[in-house]
Amino acid sequence: MGASRPVLGAAARLSVHRPLPAPGGHSLAELAVGGPAEARDAVEVGWRVSPVLLGDDLPRLFVHRLVAGRPCWTDCRWTPWSSRWAPGDALDALVGRTAEVGLVVSGGRWWVWFEGEWLGFFEAADWQGRLDGAATVQWYGEVHSPGSPVDGEMGNGRGAADPAAARVEAMCQVLPGDWTCRGGLPAFVQASIATRYGVLPVSPDGFRYGGR
Repeated sequence: MGASRPVLGAAARLSVHRPLPAPGGHSLAELAVGGPAEARDAVEVGWRVSPVLLGDDLPRLFVHRLVAGRPCWTDCRWTPWSSRWAPGDALDALVGRTAEVGLVVSGGRWWVWFEGEWLGFFEAADWQGRLDGAATVQWYGEVHSPGSPVDGEMGNGRGAADPAAARVEAMCQVLPGDWTCRGGLPAFVQASIATRYGVLPVSPDGFRYGGR
């Protein structure tokens, strides 16, 4: 999704699943906001299954950031806010349901939202002006595997044409101070490896995706 002016917030509902990643790999679904070079500056929230990193095959709450291309695995300058949820929490109780995620920049902070409450925030100043607002917003499923071709289940392992496939719903823009979802931004769907994993729009603000 793109827009001619910075986007200050975005949200969606992601269906939660327990896919089987390739050995040594991961499978996830997320919402991400990025700066002009989104591969280098970004904030992300969603769920991830990664036995090699997390020690089990459960979907877990995923919060991440990139600053000048540097991923954050330990000291992320993350300030927690919620007393109910925290990054890394197991989400097995939500499998088969959708969970609401959101990212909003307000008061110089990128706030992260999950299932009815604020999780916490990152200081926008850490990006030195490159992420005071989002130049790009993306909603997607992802798999990573050490070998080639890329392997492992994405979503729930069902192809996008299957009505029971994983889905992203209620994609929207969120404005600080208003805090409601609004549509109207141009959205585009793309499958990076369409022969293995698909994506199919099913509404103006949603799509199905995935595969084995």
